[in-house]
Amino acid sequence: MNVKNAIELELANFISKFYKENIGKGPRNVNIKFAENTIIYIVEGLLTLLERNMLTCPEGKVIVEKGRQLIVSNWRVQRLTSFEGIIKQKIMDEHVVIDVEKDTAIGILILGSKFEPPKLNL
Repeated sequence: MNVKNAIELELANFISKFYKENIGKGPRNVNIKFAENTIIYIVEGLLTLLERNMLTCPEGKVIVEKGRQLIVSNWRVQRLTSFEGIIKQKIMDEHVVIDVEKDTAIGILILGSKFEPPKLNL
């Protein structure tokens, strides 16, 4: 496994653990993609049983969306600090889009420079 793959795995594991510890349920799947100065993470199967049940109510979608946006906002600093610790680079910005009907979220991390995996000291 190369360093980039190890970092992808570490990021995916962090996201899964973060959801599980803070929401009570981890996602079904997390994919990580690197592109120049950008890291994209795709999270699938993130809604809890309660949230999925709320979507059946007329106002449920709005409530679940607002709740998830509050979670993203409230834990932003902690999440970004952890991401920076894993990738060993400064994150300039993050954008997160949640689609509760598709039970997915996509996050985009904008780095200060092109992503360069740290060198291994052998």
